[in-house]
Amino acid sequence: MSMLPNFFKDAVVGIFSINPKNKEKFCRGTGFLVGDCVNIKETDLSKRLYYVYLITNKHVINNEEIIYVRFNNSNTNSTKDYSIKLIDVTKKNKLYSECDMCNADVVAISINTSVLKNDNSKYSFYSLELHLLKIADMMTHGITEGDFIHTLGFPMNLIGYLKMVPICRMGCIANISELYENNTKNVNFIIDTQTFPGNSGGPVILRPELTSVGGSKKHDTAYLIGILHSYIPYREETISLQTGQTRTIFEENSGLTLVHPVDYIVRTVLLEAKRVRHATSVK
Repeated sequence: MSMLPNFFKDAVVGIFSINPKNKEKFCRGTGFLVGDCVNIKETDLSKRLYYVYLITNKHVINNEEIIYVRFNNSNTNSTKDYSIKLIDVTKKNKLYSECDMCNADVVAISINTSVLKNDNSKYSFYSLELHLLKIADMMTHGITEGDFIHTLGFPMNLIGYLKMVPICRMGCIANISELYENNTKNVNFIIDTQTFPGNSGGPVILRPELTSVGGSKKHDTAYLIGILHSYIPYREETISLQTGQTRTIFEENSGLTLVHPVDYIVRTVLLEAKRVRHATSVK
């Protein structure tokens, strides 16, 4: 029995660029879709309407004018790449929004889902009001060190041959208490799981548990709790006996990864919605 809802995986996409040397596409990172409800007072969930946004890391799309986002087809074992312009070359404006809080490594890009529907491309999204736990929510739910998580993404260009299926890895929250402290300047929490190039921009999901031990709360629902952006390297230096200077630096993946909480995702979506409204009004 899977502890991860299928639509959580369908919301994850690969982000591609064209290699200037061989002109072939390569997966440069991971992204995922979130939905912002425009009629939130509607009690019938099937009738709620959403604006949809692609979320990823800023460093995944840096210095790119165009990226390609790959979706699976709903009816066949095939995929389709959609080009997304990131720069308006005439006005030299960015066609996306960056998080303006604490230099968080998060961007949001508005997505036209009608194009996906017309092509029978399969997609889903995390609802901002239903599937996310902000910092305050995590504190209320008693999320703490040792709670299990899943990461989803496309590390090391592992993108699949017929369909995009994100690599799922399991880990746990390694440090989150500092994030809860008042007046903290910490914009991350730390998870214990191996991540690699290509995982950048992927979602971090709280793993639901059917049981709990005494003194802790049971988490029986999967939630999006963050976006991963970089692993913490372990560095070791070799020092010259003659000069006392560093000769070589060895770097390894420590197995610990930095994650921005979803608060920064929500903030960036608000900025992108404002940008799109402004761009529409001045046409």
